[in-house]
Amino acid sequence: MARAYRTFALVLALVLGTVATALAQSGTLTGKVTLTTGGRPMAGAVVTVLSPGGVEVARTSTRSDGSFRIAGLSAGSYTVRVSSIGYTVREFPGTTVAAGGTGTVDASLEQQPARLEEVSVTVVSKSPEKVTEAPAAVFAITRTEIAERPALTVIDHLKSVPGVDISTGGLVQSNVVARGFNNIFSGTLLTLIDYRYAAVPSLRVNVATFFPTSNEDIERVEFVLGPGAALYGPNSSNGVLNIITRSPFTSTGNTISLEGGARAGSNYVSGPSTLTDNGAGIWRVTGRSAMRLGTKAAFKISGNYLKGNEWRFRDSAEPATLDVLKPGLNIPPGRCNPSTGCRDFNLEQWSGEARLDVRPNVNSEVIGTYGMTDAKNLIEYTGIGAGQARDWKYSTAQLRYRYKRFFIQGFGNFSNSGDTYLLRSGNPIDDKSRVWSAQFQHGFDFGTKETVLYGADYIYTDARTGGTINGRNEDDDTIKEIGGYLHSVTHLSPRIDFVGALRLDKNSRLQSAVLSPRVAMVFKPSADQSFRLTFNRAFSTPDNNNLFLDIVAGNIPLGPGLSYNVRALGVPATGFQFRANGGCAGGTAGNLCMRTPFNPAAGQLPAQAARLWGAALAAVAPSTG
Repeated sequence: MARAYRTFALVLALVLGTVATALAQSGTLTGKVTLTTGGRPMAGAVVTVLSPGGVEVARTSTRSDGSFRIAGLSAGSYTVRVSSIGYTVREFPGTTVAAGGTGTVDASLEQQPARLEEVSVTVVSKSPEKVTEAPAAVFAITRTEIAERPALTVIDHLKSVPGVDISTGGLVQSNVVARGFNNIFSGTLLTLIDYRYAAVPSLRVNVATFFPTSNEDIERVEFVLGPGAALYGPNSSNGVLNIITRSPFTSTGNTISLEGGARAGSNYVSGPSTLTDNGAGIWRVTGRSAMRLGTKAAFKISGNYLKGNEWRFRDSAEPATLDVLKPGLNIPPGRCNPSTGCRDFNLEQWSGEARLDVRPNVNSEVIGTYGMTDAKNLIEYTGIGAGQARDWKYSTAQLRYRYKRFFIQGFGNFSNSGDTYLLRSGNPIDDKSRVWSAQFQHGFDFGTKETVLYGADYIYTDARTGGTINGRNEDDDTIKEIGGYLHSVTHLSPRIDFVGALRLDKNSRLQSAVLSPRVAMVFKPSADQSFRLTFNRAFSTPDNNNLFLDIVAGNIPLGPGLSYNVRALGVPATGFQFRANGGCAGGTAGNLCMRTPFNPAAGQLPAQAARLWGAALAAVAPSTG
């Protein structure tokens, strides 16, 4: 990982060196915005400068006299857009700015009835397009909605999206699905942050509170309800969630916010007792700072600290004497009791993220991001009971580059589980897994009727669980995935598009590659309406837990010195095999042959309860003598 960080720093240094030589070759854009009726100046109108590829280069607002000035533009041709709420939008394509010179754009805006904001999405092609033109059912949550809605995690913003099922397990614990059944410890929804995978490495579980991105740093949230493997890659058969963060170029300034609240004192039953929450609550402080570094670079940093008290719940399967059974867990004195068990309900975590954007010219940009979350204390639910996360660190590093319609990125996600343990067994969880990925995409047009996208991606999952999660599979639990796709949009008429796509994926743990086709007809009767008829087959790869899980899920005591360990297992490469032909000693056709802890030396015996009952009684009976 140290080598990856050094490479990351070297690339950024080379880019910044290129920027320094380009700073001198820039020009200025000036102008004035007025009303068409009376010619009065318009204050606060937004002036946006776009590259030929549609990428935003600069933005400013008009002064009280309607004038504006944007300095530091690279020499070239731009499209200048002038807009204000309640007025027509004017665009001036082909606006030229010369090196060392000044370009001028004067605009007059006409008042019009207010209309809803036109929503664009990038989850499909990594370039903005209208949501009504996307070849899938996409719902977008805008920056305005995000700013107006209090949210502890990004999942709170999805509660108004149709077709989404959310199950909540605490203040910040939740599981989201768009297709199929919801469940604990879910990773079926492909979740992205700025096009990088957001799931916890190797476990592939979406823990929203681990995302280092703060609420104030989210530009928009895009949600694809249907399967989309043709474009988005494997593991998207149950929908796609893409979180887009704000660029420091267009969101400069400093923000600090403080939130807090307390819930009403509620009664709840825990074992034999009725207890009260006593108005426990939560508070959070968030800070964000974004600034331009000259005209070619911009930087932002954000941080978040959260502290509160979880809802109290008693799982009867969790021993109230875990502090005695597992002294190495260092559970604080007095924490364990018959009413609430050994859970620590004090929620505490912090997260931070830094991002550097560099735009050497109007057609290209380089973005580097690093983020980390430290769950100091957190209860997270799994399929084998709740886990007490202590000092679990989740970090991510990403470097992406765009030139016109060519996009390439590399990123890594890293886990360090700290002192985490399971509350039912007290067994520690050691997870230092990591995921590495590289992706590219490119697009081009054939005339005015055909648009083509193609790309490929590579994922390397390196599971490192110290034998605590993958057990006997620890030395053979890595997964490599590679895939590619071709996506075509044919504009049959101004209102009808035909979409065709094909994706091929190969997983190192599966024998054959998998094809994922997609065809769709998109009919647009008007500018803000669309109808789709779609066929799509998506592909989800088996995750690390599906294949390599080997963990003690619980223990069944049978008597003095005798007990059963109940293990949760992934499916091995050869599948599970049971002898059912009566081939073991004393067996008959149709009987399963199994091993027993009552007589380990006997090997496999017929699984007949009546025949083994006597041996079981003898094993647990007190010795006489």
